[in-house]
Amino acid sequence: RKKRKRSERSESSSGAPAPRLCDCGAGPARAPRLCADWAPGCCSAHRTRSRPLLALPFLSMASFAIYATVAAALDGLVEYCTSLTRWPLISVDLGLNCFFGVHFMLRCLAAQDKLAFWLEFQSIIDYCTVPSTFFYWAPVSATTGWACGSCAGLRLLVLPDLLLHLGLAPATASACCSCFTIFVGVWLIGAGVFHVLENFGDVHRHFDKDFHFFPRNATTGLQTKHISGKYDCMSHSSTQSSNCFVVNIWPLLADGWSQFLLQQSGTVGSIENCSDWHFQVFTRLLAIFCQQVLNACHCRLISRGLRPPRAVVVFNRANWQRRLISRTNSRVDTAAAAVNIGFGDSLYFTIVTMSTVGYGDISPRTDSGRVFACLYILFALSVFASHIPEMAQMLTSRSPYAGSYRKETGRPHLVVCGAVCQNAMESFLADLLHKDRKQATARNLQVVCIGQFIPDLEFQGLLKRHFRKLAFFEGTIMSPNDCARVALDSAEAAVVLANKYAEDPDEEDSTNIMRAIAIKNAAPGQRCIVQLLRQRNRAGLLSIPSWDWRLGDECVCVSELTLGLLAQSCTAPGFSTLMANLLAVRSMPSEARQLGDSVWEADYRRGSCYEIYSVRLGVGLQSVEFAEAAAACYASESVILLALEEPEDEAAAAAAQTRHHRKQRRLLLNPSLRQDGQSGSACVIQPGCRGLFLADSYDEARRAAELALSPSRICPIAHQAAGLGMEAAEAKTLTAVEEEELFDSTGAWHWCPARSFQEALQLPKLRGHHILCVVAAGRDTAASGLGLASFLRPLRSSSLRRRELAPVVLVGGAAYLRREWPALRHFPDVFALPGRPMSRAVLRRAGLNACDTCVIVGARSRGATKWRDPIDPYLMDREVVLCTLNIRAMDADRVAAADAAAPTAPTPVITEIFVDKNVQFLDQEDDDSPADEMHNSQPFVCGSAFAASALDSLLSTVYYNPSAMSLVRALVTGGVESPSQPAAEDDRCEGLDDDDDVNLESGAIDDDGQQAKSTTSVPDRWRRSRMARLPLTDRRLAQYIASGSEGGTFGRLFLGALRSQGILCLGVARFRDAYRRCAGSSSCRRFVIACPSANFRLLPTDAVYCLVPFPVELKPQ
Repeated sequence: RKKRKRSERSESSSGAPAPRLCDCGAGPARAPRLCADWAPGCCSAHRTRSRPLLALPFLSMASFAIYATVAAALDGLVEYCTSLTRWPLISVDLGLNCFFGVHFMLRCLAAQDKLAFWLEFQSIIDYCTVPSTFFYWAPVSATTGWACGSCAGLRLLVLPDLLLHLGLAPATASACCSCFTIFVGVWLIGAGVFHVLENFGDVHRHFDKDFHFFPRNATTGLQTKHISGKYDCMSHSSTQSSNCFVVNIWPLLADGWSQFLLQQSGTVGSIENCSDWHFQVFTRLLAIFCQQVLNACHCRLISRGLRPPRAVVVFNRANWQRRLISRTNSRVDTAAAAVNIGFGDSLYFTIVTMSTVGYGDISPRTDSGRVFACLYILFALSVFASHIPEMAQMLTSRSPYAGSYRKETGRPHLVVCGAVCQNAMESFLADLLHKDRKQATARNLQVVCIGQFIPDLEFQGLLKRHFRKLAFFEGTIMSPNDCARVALDSAEAAVVLANKYAEDPDEEDSTNIMRAIAIKNAAPGQRCIVQLLRQRNRAGLLSIPSWDWRLGDECVCVSELTLGLLAQSCTAPGFSTLMANLLAVRSMPSEARQLGDSVWEADYRRGSCYEIYSVRLGVGLQSVEFAEAAAACYASESVILLALEEPEDEAAAAAAQTRHHRKQRRLLLNPSLRQDGQSGSACVIQPGCRGLFLADSYDEARRAAELALSPSRICPIAHQAAGLGMEAAEAKTLTAVEEEELFDSTGAWHWCPARSFQEALQLPKLRGHHILCVVAAGRDTAASGLGLASFLRPLRSSSLRRRELAPVVLVGGAAYLRREWPALRHFPDVFALPGRPMSRAVLRRAGLNACDTCVIVGARSRGATKWRDPIDPYLMDREVVLCTLNIRAMDADRVAAADAAAPTAPTPVITEIFVDKNVQFLDQEDDDSPADEMHNSQPFVCGSAFAASALDSLLSTVYYNPSAMSLVRALVTGGVESPSQPAAEDDRCEGLDDDDDVNLESGAIDDDGQQAKSTTSVPDRWRRSRMARLPLTDRRLAQYIASGSEGGTFGRLFLGALRSQGILCLGVARFRDAYRRCAGSSSCRRFVIACPSANFRLLPTDAVYCLVPFPVELKPQ
């Protein structure tokens, strides 16, 4: 002070003004502004450096932990006397609160609205926790109270916002965390307040009738106690201890302005007569603070072994002794004494109170505790009742299917996505994991499904039944994260299933194409098998850059295969049943074949157990002609060698760069005669060829592929086969070019110049034609097109001669047929008849009495709400069933009216149904049980009914055998046997637009914009086998059948027809009543027997399913 005065005098004498802070430079003057600019950045979550600063205030939970630890250690005391050096936790708490104070100032500088900042939730917490800690640096550090320490637990409520700011938890986890923190925060705060109130006692009982405060001291027998043992900070006598008092001012302030704290006299002075009420309050508070400071100084000096100053001791002792003496005769209510209750008991009491249980073992003893319990239960009950169920729902709402697939070493897995439903997956798994699939058993295949739904009870049952080989994860294949969860990049293949119940098939196909794009984007080298509903949408898959047929990528089109099978059934009735049984994997125990089945059922079920297997041919079959190899395989193992997979060149093997990459192969279907234009020369098996076998199990096919044939056995038969093949080929080639024929640009189908829809309406009188009834197309103007071109392509295949083509009449709604006609106008001999197929007049106009086959399909969208009955799904096929019964009734009237001398056979009717169980309504005379499966029902066995569900097993067949789709396409759709052919088939026979300029005088223009040329020679594309059903009375088969009632054996027919004519027999169509041996049986219902054994006895009325080479011409029957 003297130096400052001296400097002021020197400055005044010199006359120079004193320098100000702003004159020292711009830096100090800009300091507040820089702090104000820097503070918002420190409190922002957008900067990486400031994010840790946001997380550090959460350390106040450590301050709460210190409070809980000390409160539990004090055994019911809420105040004590100690030093900082003997209690290290207080130092830690002091450091934490210092940081909270700095953070409070930063938030204050960063706040835009200062007034709102002072009322924020975090600011209120700082008011209750931070200021009391700084008394440690003052003499008050010898006395402290823990009344507000529990408020530090309120910072737990900011944890959800903190997690969101730091990006450590998603929004769903933050909501669950918010409920949890609110519940725990209310619990902890309630326990802290209850602990303080019960241990401090009733505040109003600490005043006498004259509103004199009665201090708590050991001398009076009240609750102030000294800490012993580890926490004892004073080593003085009991008389000295009476000078160490602890006064806690917060409950006194809470008591209200109406009750004053002390009525001091003597040293402090009396203020009773003061007229200013505010002055009285201020003076009394000042007296309390001074008394507290003096008490603290006294306690600290004694604890350090020093004698306090006389003035302080006298003032302290005199002041309190004066008050104690004045209170000697006062009434002391022992009920005002506080109850010793631990912090753990307080936690227990509050959680029991929140749950409204109230066991009664712990209850409030003080009036303030009872009042708090009454108020607390009103608030805590709402929190408990609302947040506990919400937390339980959030915790249980976490899907058990939200994990990730952990790939096991040496165990392959298959990813399945798309329409993953219980029905589709059950049929898919039944074929994929069948015991006859030796690949699945040996490799222990795991199926991983992914879908955006929670499995229902039926799907959960499926997961439990296949818990070792089936796993489900909730997600979408469109997300790269979900692709990583199911380990897509290391999967064997990815299968995309289509929803056959989709309201819009085109939209469903677009969705599946997008899934395929996502799969190829996540794993470009991954093999992908996609199921589509419409053939016209297949072009979308070809636009994917990484889509490669050599990787095993395949597209399975449901409508194309369904319509193709129905079309092939027109030329070979029962072919749909034969192919459906060969594509599915079924097995039947030997006991079941002998017990409970009739003879014809046993023969049918035995044939239904045959499947298609692809096996690499052994060295013993190399350089052997196909006919001889097929004959040897059938003779030794009763296995039919159906086709060969021949690599095109050796350079393709070197092109394999990925684990799924396979060599480009060419499929040769029944190459008993060469298909390269050299008629009669036999096809020889080359090294590296694979064979496609029809066998009962994979072991049988493998044993047949490992056969070894000696040259002495091969040569004579080979020459005989070659000679017979040359003779047959030369005889048929003479009539191969009797007339000019036009074909499309691919050379796969017969072609004609574009015909308008009006020209197609001119229906002539036909006989031996095929009728296609498109049901429900007349009233459903918004029905999605089925793609009727898929039905006409097998009937217009170039493997058939022009004279063999039967006319086709389309019956349906005019609007629907007009929409389909642009894709059909280049097919020859196709006519349209608008009308309802339910009308008998329309059916007679179409020539139902003179047709060969009548096919009934439904054109309405399968999943349309107005067509599908949500209550009874069996009504989905109501119009198809009614149309079938109507045609059968018309046919029955015609047969009954016919002359007995000239019996008339009923018209074969083939019906496509959507619900398998509806097959029982198609034939009222059958004796099927409603519990029978679709493939065991009599309409399906006889080939008069077909369902798209029969093709569900094709996906697993394509997975195990990548060449199976090429074989199916060659047999069903009549396409060329090449795996690259689907890329060229997308633009075939689509026709030209109505506004295209076609100059027919200069030459016919095909659908690719090229001129279609007539030909006088047989193109190489024509030279492929086609499916036919030949009777045993045919001249090409009659020579191998014995005369009489017994027609010989199937083995003799198989070997003879294969070696001489190159005809490969696959099965037998037999009348169902033939087993009854009833003469003159009028039944025309045949059932299909696939791959009979060599000793199977044939009947003269039997027909044979066979693959006929191209040079062998078929006569119209």
